Amino acid sequence: MKKESSLSASKGAPAVHPLARVLRNFEELRKAYDLAFEDQTLKAVLHKMIDRLDLYEKIVAQVLQPEEFHALYEANAFTDMDKPPVFELYKRVMIANREVLRAVIKNDEKDLIATIDYTHREIIAITPEILVLVSKMKESWTKISKKGNVGYVG
Repeated sequence: MKKESSLSASKGAPAVHPLARVLRNFEELRKAYDLAFEDQTLKAVLHKMIDRLDLYEKIVAQVLQPEEFHALYEANAFTDMDKPPVFELYKRVMIANREVLRAVIKNDEKDLIATIDYTHREIIAITPEILVLVSKMKESWTKISKKGNVGYVG
């Protein structure tokens, strides 16, 4: 009888993700990076983080070196005085990005865990600054351009 009740308890218990055993903040990471149950390796977590860092890099690069029409228009919202702090943000994004690449190539479990912790803290710290840039980019579309008509920009 006892054996039967323990079996029924285990059937109703939710499955514990394998990474929850090695990452103390796994639930937070799962929510932050949309980790699926199939993402069962440390490298899979880092690949999700790289996706986020790539998005951030693209946003910041559009301010510093606009190439597409929308980025050229949005770049007008930023003054020359805005650019040095934006470049510092770009450096932070790239350092975190390269740290993830280094850890993935090295492939040491303790290093992968430490890199996940570091990168998550960096992404948390960088996100508010990215949101400020995106808000300013969005706002540029609601203001009338003082430079007159937008002609050929190529």
